[in-house]
Amino acid sequence: MAVDDQQKSEKHLRLYLASRPRKQGRLEEHYGSEQSPEKQYSQLHELLRARATPADAAAASTDLTVLIDYLEDEVADKQLKERAEQWAAGMKTGSIPEGIQYSYNYEGQAAMDHYVSQIVAALRDFPFLQLDGGRQQGHWVRDVLVAPLFDGYWDFYSNRKVSGFNLQEFYLLLAGPGMLLERLKHARKMLQA
Repeated sequence: MAVDDQQKSEKHLRLYLASRPRKQGRLEEHYGSEQSPEKQYSQLHELLRARATPADAAAASTDLTVLIDYLEDEVADKQLKERAEQWAAGMKTGSIPEGIQYSYNYEGQAAMDHYVSQIVAALRDFPFLQLDGGRQQGHWVRDVLVAPLFDGYWDFYSNRKVSGFNLQEFYLLLAGPGMLLERLKHARKMLQA
């Protein structure tokens, strides 16, 4: 067995010694050895190593405060609490006030679905994996705290309707007790500790 390995090594060495040098490329001819493939390859790896420094990772990290502020602004700007209360009262009496659910030329359930899709897209686009706690914490926040809230109503990862939300359900998902905003605030405390 050792003889076979030695023969293979010798064969490889002979092949290496007998090989012809490669032809220089135009850039290498014009600018010199700095443009050789070997030099370019080594410079690329130096750049990649330099980019992966802890200082850059810290600068690229983000905080959940951005997402929390966005969601709180959405709840306040869209007056979701008031609309959800009006919607619930309308469901009890059998007459939902007109214009309670509207969004960009949509009305009723279509407007609700469109709005949920926008919020889910914003949540999915948030850089969870760049949170201050690192990738593992980002996975925890996204996959354990956020995504399961949508189960049965909306497929969080593909941003597709399953059964959908009504206005009251979606408001409670965002701002209800123990729901999305409270979970994100709890996660922020955990990550800052």
